[in-house]
Amino acid sequence: SGPLHIADAVGTPCVGIYGPHPPGRFGLLGKCTRHVCLNLDCAPCETPECEHRRCVNDISPDMVFGAIMEVL
Repeated sequence: SGPLHIADAVGTPCVGIYGPHPPGRFGLLGKCTRHVCLNLDCAPCETPECEHRRCVNDISPDMVFGAIMEVL
């Protein structure tokens, strides 16, 4: 995640994907950024050992592509 935060700091359009970690705590701060995450009852749990990992596995490529198109 370090290179993503450096790119964000210098103004590069960025898209961050967040699963068990809240984007409000670990997310990008730039003007030209988007966060992709799901609003699940169990997320953000910040638990590295989850049974189902739906917060990451259910993020579709279309969701990420849509966020990319918004920042470009």
